[in-house]
Amino acid sequence: MKNMVKLSALLLTVLSSAVTFASADSAYLASFCKVLSSEDIKRVRVIYQSPATEDVNIQILDKNQQLVHIERVGYTDGFVKIFNMSRIPAGEYTFLVKSDSYSHKQTVLTYKNEGVVEEWEGQGLNIAKTKDDDKYALVGVNDSGASLSFVVEDDEGNAIYWDRIQKGEQVKRLINLEQVEGEDAKLLLFRRNEKIKEVIVSL
Repeated sequence: MKNMVKLSALLLTVLSSAVTFASADSAYLASFCKVLSSEDIKRVRVIYQSPATEDVNIQILDKNQQLVHIERVGYTDGFVKIFNMSRIPAGEYTFLVKSDSYSHKQTVLTYKNEGVVEEWEGQGLNIAKTKDDDKYALVGVNDSGASLSFVVEDDEGNAIYWDRIQKGEQVKRLINLEQVEGEDAKLLLFRRNEKIKEVIVSL
């Protein structure tokens, strides 16, 4: 009964980005992990509890099993962690929660983001419109086997933003087009001097 009360209290902790806890009778508990999406399916909550105190790794993979996010919660026997999924494209994401003694894998469906421009499949990168009208997010992992250049141009072909994305780099960029003049902007991806992707967005 005591453990049920503790678990109920844990489930109510939804506003903290991470909550760690310990219990005197934790040795009697089995390892437990649950991945829950919110009602609006914009946030995902990871609940973890274990009788052992260990480092825990959390990986988020997209539908192509490409790594989108990874982080470590150090030396813990339990936590609640909330992930904001609203700035990456909608779809299926797999959460892999793993310690030395325990592993849990679960797939969730994120909300239907009407602002998604396009998936940049083949490069491991996605471009999506955020909730702010003139802001876009570039996320994913560069799995192209080479470094890439990401360029933003105005409708006259002037480069107004440039960034290098290293091979294997985990990418999370927020692109603000608020100051771009004209009616359109181009989001371009280059491998060396070869243009391999172009997306035109209306301003």
